[in-house]
Amino acid sequence: MKPRTWFAAFVVAWLFGPFLAAAQTVHLVEAGDGTLRTAIEAAADGDTLELITDGGLYTESSTDHLTIDKKLVIRARPSLARKPILRITKSDASSARLFELAKGG
Repeated sequence: MKPRTWFAAFVVAWLFGPFLAAAQTVHLVEAGDGTLRTAIEAAADGDTLELITDGGLYTESSTDHLTIDKKLVIRARPSLARKPILRITKSDASSARLFELAKGG
């Protein structure tokens, strides 16, 4: 390879390398009990959780609220005809809080 080609390849890698290294993962989350909790726990800082079930019911029946201690995007898939529903189904009625945003989240 010619020196000029090597230089061009280096410049391209230097310019676009940080964008490629910071690639985020989109987790596709089906409706169900605890599926959102599982996805939040599995996600890394900067990931996106996409709720993909049309009109899906995402329930949380655990007595603990969901702690989000990292930067996440939680969104419905834009093409859904009916938006997802998040519902708390825990028997402990003393707290109706679903999410807790912790430092870093």
